[in-house]
Amino acid sequence: MKRILLFSLVFATINLTAQDLTSGKGENYLPESGDWSIGFDATSFLNFAGNLFNSNASAPSASEPMMSQTIYGKLFSSDDQAWRATLGINMGSNTSNSIVTGYDQTGLPTATNVTDETKVSQTKFVLGLGKEFRRGSTRLQGLYGAEALFSLESGSTTYTYGNTLLSEWNANVSSSRNTEVKTGGTLGVTVRAFVGAEYFIAPKISLTAEYGWGVTFTSTAGGSTTSETIINDAFGNPITSVTEVDGAGSSSFNLGNDLGLANGMLGLMLHF
Repeated sequence: MKRILLFSLVFATINLTAQDLTSGKGENYLPESGDWSIGFDATSFLNFAGNLFNSNASAPSASEPMMSQTIYGKLFSSDDQAWRATLGINMGSNTSNSIVTGYDQTGLPTATNVTDETKVSQTKFVLGLGKEFRRGSTRLQGLYGAEALFSLESGSTTYTYGNTLLSEWNANVSSSRNTEVKTGGTLGVTVRAFVGAEYFIAPKISLTAEYGWGVTFTSTAGGSTTSETIINDAFGNPITSVTEVDGAGSSSFNLGNDLGLANGMLGLMLHF
């Protein structure tokens, strides 16, 4: 009997706490009309919190097809409706160097080595807009809606050589090589419906997760490859010729589901 009374008391306390929508300082837990919010991937935050108690803790996460490090924002047009926006900008490059034997124009090794450089550059943008509807009168809120996402991606690899091609040809090292490879720009359009839940762990601070279903169309332009090759001129002398070859484009259409906020993550939302 004592155990039953104890369990009843604990359940009642938890239930009253769950229904309390204001903090001890009178702060509202839930967002209101006119509020803004921004969101981030919550995996790092959850890993940090878990490792305070267990060094081996790791948070669950889902793959993110659109891109990582995306910022999510909302503007609440009413207490239970919000406009959503997604913005992602990833730009970067990586350069690697290789030390190789240096050759003079006749193909004989020199006393010093030279450096070959490879530079890989990538750029990707994501922009999304949607409408969200919410249900629930406790700190646990259900949400659903639809959004459209647009992405643009491109990249290139540039090769810079320490030896001229003619010197390598005379040394029987190489008679042709690429100088630049450009991937065709890829345009993606995704239209998705989503449903999920958001729990407010503190006033205007919440964790959210979603499940979505939609269609994605991508179109990729043909890239190009620039290369240099040793050929003979009209007098039979070897010279370097530069050519550029265009590649073929492609397109794809996919219909399927995804997990997470805007295609894959647990979200930490901050409202203000």
